[in-house]
Amino acid sequence: QISSELAMTYNGISVLENYSAAFLFRILRKKENNIFARLNEDDMKKMKARLIEMIMDTDAAHHYNLMNRFQLGLDTKKLSRGLLSSMILHVSDVSNPTRPGPIAREWAYVVQTEFF
Repeated sequence: QISSELAMTYNGISVLENYSAAFLFRILRKKENNIFARLNEDDMKKMKARLIEMIMDTDAAHHYNLMNRFQLGLDTKKLSRGLLSSMILHVSDVSNPTRPGPIAREWAYVVQTEFF
């Protein structure tokens, strides 16, 4: 909903994905959680951009664009690690309905409880 605080923060654009990316980097800011501490500044900028791109690719609004990019990669035999990473995360994100009914229903309930 566009009037929620979160939607206002992210201007109604990929709200949950933007929130997830921001939350990830808040977690990583803590020294004990920073699994990327050994990266230099340039590599960290690349890693951050890649992680944000992967998270944004989980937005259902980007589904067909991601599928088209993946199909083009298959057709041209040019699948980058980044595209494969996005696909793996996206497939994981949308796979809940393929689980056995009771498990899918339980997860759907948990997600609805969390966000609504």
